[in-house]
Amino acid sequence: MARPPRNRPHFHVEGGGEAEPYTSPRIVITGLPPARVRARHAAKLERAIGAAVHEARQKLGTRDETVAEGERGFYLEFEIPVAEQAAVEGLENKPAKIELVAVRPPVEGQETLSATVFVPEKSADFFSRKVNDYATKNTKKGRPVNERLVARIEDVRLAAVRSLFTDDIALFPPTGRQAWWEVWIRDGRLPTFRHVAQRLNVPVKDH
Repeated sequence: MARPPRNRPHFHVEGGGEAEPYTSPRIVITGLPPARVRARHAAKLERAIGAAVHEARQKLGTRDETVAEGERGFYLEFEIPVAEQAAVEGLENKPAKIELVAVRPPVEGQETLSATVFVPEKSADFFSRKVNDYATKNTKKGRPVNERLVARIEDVRLAAVRSLFTDDIALFPPTGRQAWWEVWIRDGRLPTFRHVAQRLNVPVKDH
């Protein structure tokens, strides 16, 4: 049977809804975390986080303030074992304004997945403190503080654009190739996006 042409306009339903800010349900990480050599694991993560934050601060110091918008900060990419993916939600922290922005599923054969969070500059030491407490403090039951999260983190690095790309990584444009990108904008941020694009001489068109 021939398919009819898909040339009909979308339906737009006006009214009947009310905007509400999204609230993520509180995620409780259950089950036993991976077995770790506590001091060695903490030292590894402290080095990784320290290097990532140091590099982030260097980049923040060289950014063009004429196009900088929004809260100063940077993105960290975490590697989480596939079997421990429930820990991904634990990377987000609303009081510190740390936001989970992307989760990239593992490539076949890989044992970890990638989760990227935005970290405001004022919360730059948040994860370092988490790891330090894991290394030096115990709960009343004698377990390392923050073990449920920290023991489930395999590695940390400063995120790149690829860290936010959740489609097949083979589709990511190679360096030097021009490509159109579909960009999703939060409410009220379109003027800011257009301003930055104009300052950077990046062409923009409506979808």
